[in-house]
Amino acid sequence: MISVRQILAGRDLMSMATYSTDLGPHVNSAFFAADDDLIMWFVSERTTRHSLNIAAEPRVSASVFLDPPTYGEGLCGIQVWGTAREARQDERAHAVAVLRLRFPSFAADTKVLEGFLNASLPSTFYRLEVSELTVLDEPRFGRRVYVRAAVAR
Repeated sequence: MISVRQILAGRDLMSMATYSTDLGPHVNSAFFAADDDLIMWFVSERTTRHSLNIAAEPRVSASVFLDPPTYGEGLCGIQVWGTAREARQDERAHAVAVLRLRFPSFAADTKVLEGFLNASLPSTFYRLEVSELTVLDEPRFGRRVYVRAAVAR
């Protein structure tokens, strides 16, 4: 798990894939922060295509990859699969805390913070609960060694 945490801490953006029956697959980038339970928290407007997709179909996948030192060598990243949803009211303070650890200026304005906590803003918190992952950490595990794991909850 050390490698997973290091990879997730090494990037601010994830690429996340969602799906809708009418438009098919969709990928977006989102700033995120992961907590100790491997929940990836992000903020998005409810009207975005990926948020609408999540509301209809919560299964998502995402990837986070670090820049390699040399093209094609020393690759290090993670792919995750899980479910995403809008955060419940009782989860919002935790989401703020996790995001502020990663992005200290997040919701520094008290009115913005209040809007996030009471979900009155167009943007809200989402949580991606990771259920499976694949790690590629060539410096640690060797060239093209993919480590797959299920996340026990």
